[in-house]
Amino acid sequence: MYKQHKEKGIKTISVGGNIYALKDLCFDKSKDDFFSMIKSKETYSFGYNLSSILELKFNDGSSLYYELWSDYAGENENTYDYEIVQIYDTEGESLAVKGDYLKCGAGINDPDGYVNVRSKKSAKSKVVTQITKDQIFLYTPSSKSNWWKVYLKDGGKCVGYVYKDKILPYRKCSTKIKEKIEHEMNCEAY
Repeated sequence: MYKQHKEKGIKTISVGGNIYALKDLCFDKSKDDFFSMIKSKETYSFGYNLSSILELKFNDGSSLYYELWSDYAGENENTYDYEIVQIYDTEGESLAVKGDYLKCGAGINDPDGYVNVRSKKSAKSKVVTQITKDQIFLYTPSSKSNWWKVYLKDGGKCVGYVYKDKILPYRKCSTKIKEKIEHEMNCEAY
């Protein structure tokens, strides 16, 4: 996608009905400087049908997360047309709507069969709840912290923090957990 921006000479991006200058979303760098700062990119599903997250990882360790919605394009059913719905900063907060965070579906990654949800970003902080191996939940990724915000499956208020290695992102979950995430998230999305 960033190659498309560069090749097409795009100077602005529409996000959630608002228009932003590309340079404003890129730490006041020029368009060419922005593209040269990108270390890598990763695109992955996060549980909603026909949607993806494009994560641009920068040389300084920060990231931008683009929420993309796709739709069938043209007559070829294997071709998709992507629309940027939202852009989130390094902490997973929306650039268009303050206080709105990227929320991705997940399971746990722990052989003990549960993870502790902490009140603060520390293993020494109070345990506020636990998530077991068959439960699904939502999380907000962050390239600035190893402790990520977690939410109950309804996507409401943040309930606490889990160390990122204990989170099994949707794309790495078992088929059973993926189906559960898809069912829960897609029922709420519509």
